[in-house]
Amino acid sequence: MLEVRNVKRSMPDYDKVVELLLESFPEEELFPIWLLRLMALRKCVEFLAFYDGDEFIGATYGMRTDRLSFGLFLAVRPEKRSGGYGTRILDLLKKRYTGKEFAFNIEVIDENADNIEQRKKRLKLYERLGFHLTDYVVIDSGEPYSIMTDRETLNIEEYKKAVSKLSFGLYRPKILKLKDIGL
Repeated sequence: MLEVRNVKRSMPDYDKVVELLLESFPEEELFPIWLLRLMALRKCVEFLAFYDGDEFIGATYGMRTDRLSFGLFLAVRPEKRSGGYGTRILDLLKKRYTGKEFAFNIEVIDENADNIEQRKKRLKLYERLGFHLTDYVVIDSGEPYSIMTDRETLNIEEYKKAVSKLSFGLYRPKILKLKDIGL
């Protein structure tokens, strides 16, 4: 059974959490760590580390509204990938947010992308776990990301509310229908 701990600067594995996020996400996709920590001081934001016994496995970062939980980042240590930990973390999060819609963004399935096989593999994993691609994309830093949810359809207003709340209302994402970006 995985154990969940809040990420704090004082935790023994804090540097491992930061290192994992920095190596797992391109710089343009990742908020500065100091800002993630600051935002995580709010009750609606969760910065979590996952452990198997005493061994640090991975981390997530997300926020929730009354009706939706939005996962911003999920990362598993490279040497622990393909060991079922990502699945176990997602299952744990789905249980943690029972009764709330659970949504997150993934890279769009663009046949011209350098990492198209990796994107397809991730999509299959998420679909196997009961998530669905919506017909929405969010444009972030000029890049389109597909929005996935554990429901048949996305409550787009709750999604917008969650993203706005995460950014203190300073960020209003551009959200389009997938067909409108030509993919």
